[in-house]
Amino acid sequence: MRRDSLRAAPSAGSIRSTRNLGVDGLRGLGAMLVVGQHAAETLIGGNPGSGSDLAKLFVLNIVNIGFAGVVAFFGISGFVVPSSLGGNRPLYRFSVSRVCRLFPAFWPSVFTAVAIFHGTAGTRFPMGELAANLTMIPTLWRQPYVLGVYWTLPIELAFYSVSALAFYVGIIKSPVYLACCTLTFLGAGLAVGIVGKITHHHFPGGYCLLFSVMHFGTLLRVDRDQRRTGRSRLVMAVAAVICVAAAPIIYLTFLDTTRRTSATSEVCGFYIGFGLFLLCIYRQAFDVRPLVFLGSVSYSLYLFHPVIIELVRTTALASVGGAPTAVTGAFIGSILVAWAVFKFVEKPAIRLSKRIVTTDAFKEPERPKGS
Repeated sequence: MRRDSLRAAPSAGSIRSTRNLGVDGLRGLGAMLVVGQHAAETLIGGNPGSGSDLAKLFVLNIVNIGFAGVVAFFGISGFVVPSSLGGNRPLYRFSVSRVCRLFPAFWPSVFTAVAIFHGTAGTRFPMGELAANLTMIPTLWRQPYVLGVYWTLPIELAFYSVSALAFYVGIIKSPVYLACCTLTFLGAGLAVGIVGKITHHHFPGGYCLLFSVMHFGTLLRVDRDQRRTGRSRLVMAVAAVICVAAAPIIYLTFLDTTRRTSATSEVCGFYIGFGLFLLCIYRQAFDVRPLVFLGSVSYSLYLFHPVIIELVRTTALASVGGAPTAVTGAFIGSILVAWAVFKFVEKPAIRLSKRIVTTDAFKEPERPKGS
């Protein structure tokens, strides 16, 4: 299993105590779509004409279900940001919560991946590559990702930074600002794609598309909070522009040599993921207990499922029971590991972040009586 082939992942943003369980349910569904995509890419094959082989052809050439999960998760990430920026010392609380939410599970996943891929494939990871990956942004040091799924995390960090800056200057809840950001990133994606085609260079214009989805998610949340509907003309118009611009951006920026999937499959995956996000918000869909549970462990599921798939690929499970058994084992193993990491790593880290931001040392000083 090539570690650079894992291209879809859920985001890691959390929702606070007043949770929209439908949103959590969509996280769970998105996580399963991601695992299913990667399991099909890696564990199915070698039996032309079989049902399992047709399933692999479907996710590679017709609908990239993993990318559908990516789009849904990025929409959710944008949607929940306004609720994460509030209370006393909001930027401090937001920064602490993001660090404690992202890194404690991420670091073990890096070391686990290094150990597993070194043991199964003999892959060597230089210390510089490992150290760069531990920052979550290895491309700043021109280092590759230890796991391909990590490509979504720098986008997440960049979006958090932009959102924090917008909050600081007081425009995070401005529909006009959010609509302008969404449209600007769409325009940038188209421009980058056109320039790339003309110059025969590849630029990551697809990132601009995902950034636009995240800002649209925030716009939808702000409009819903202010108007109680989320169906203003502005929101509907921006959503329509996203739907029109998405396919050209993907086709213009698609790079055949680095993907297992086709451009058409990613276009279909985008529209399915975007549709799932809108369905979740407007129809309160996906409030189903199994999906809500999977949503709670979706970040660890995202981080650790590639190494579980690799273990399944290199063990007797993949050869004895065939593709259905291997894929089932990958799903079950990934969910069990994700639950364990969530329980013993993520939850303690979340509790730690709450203790940090509520400690007396960082509370606002009390005013003297009579002042």
